[in-house]
Amino acid sequence: MPSRPTPPSPSRLIVRALLVELRDAGVDVQALAAEAGLEVGMLEGPLGAEQADAFLSRTAAALPPWFGLRIGAELQPELFGVVGLAAMASPTFRTALERLARYKRLMTGDDMILRSGQGETTVQFHAVGSALYVRQKVDCELAFVVSLGRRLTRSPIAPLRVAFEFSYLEYYERYASFFDCPISFDQPTNEVVWKNADLARPLVTASPDLAETFDEKAGHLLSQPDRAATHVRATLRSLLNGTVPRIVDVARHLRTSRRDLQRQLQGAGTSFRDLVDEARHELARVHLRNADLTYDEVSYLLGFSHPNAFYRAFKRWTGTTPDTYRRGARDMAPQVKLDS
Repeated sequence: MPSRPTPPSPSRLIVRALLVELRDAGVDVQALAAEAGLEVGMLEGPLGAEQADAFLSRTAAALPPWFGLRIGAELQPELFGVVGLAAMASPTFRTALERLARYKRLMTGDDMILRSGQGETTVQFHAVGSALYVRQKVDCELAFVVSLGRRLTRSPIAPLRVAFEFSYLEYYERYASFFDCPISFDQPTNEVVWKNADLARPLVTASPDLAETFDEKAGHLLSQPDRAATHVRATLRSLLNGTVPRIVDVARHLRTSRRDLQRQLQGAGTSFRDLVDEARHELARVHLRNADLTYDEVSYLLGFSHPNAFYRAFKRWTGTTPDTYRRGARDMAPQVKLDS
């Protein structure tokens, strides 16, 4: 199987945006950079993955555990360049989120997936990074989405519910005060669930001409082969829900042609078939952590024609069976802390 291309630095833009908030909060950025072995001027330019990881780890260790929540609540979308500006110029809150999801990996290296249901839409986050700061990163991501909706619609909208993979912490009241909705912990995914009516709200910053311009500029970033493969992975995770997407479906979602997408993937040393297999593998692990899903349901969600085909594929991916993997995931799951 072709080797997977190296992804872009997972936190280049989030570091840039973080600098603004740290300085506004009076944090000694120069001291934090020095502790991470960096010159402060290096933080303004492109960082390698190890450099970004070192700075974010030092930042998380030096700040209160709830600081990610604060940053997300105050983060301005324009700090993310053309991607943030394209979101701001969108006609509705849903369109803004769809644009952010499409280019999420360009900004932070993470995945953001929208799943629509009856009357509601779930916005899921799959975060990458060191355990030293990934919780603050998730706090920031979920708070940013909620803050974005309130800021751009000029209305105090609240999600239906919010879920975190992490355990309950002592700063729960900060969560409750900001999100203003039911919150659960130790869940299979990090997610914010919205009423579809709230996602349909128009944005006060909407501008069709600017949205097209910024979206086109952001789209050029996807034309690079390694980034194209990265975004195909993210799109497959979003669309793989009962049926296996065709390459033409993914190309349409990424606003390119099937031929161009095939060419870009070939240049990245991979293929659409390999990326589908990879996405199924990753989602299988996520679904098996959800005890409410039967094996037949997991098989269906991954687009397999029969549960036996899913079992064989999972054994090929992991060397173990779905039953063994689920038991191991359950045994390693953290215990829910009930005290407040």
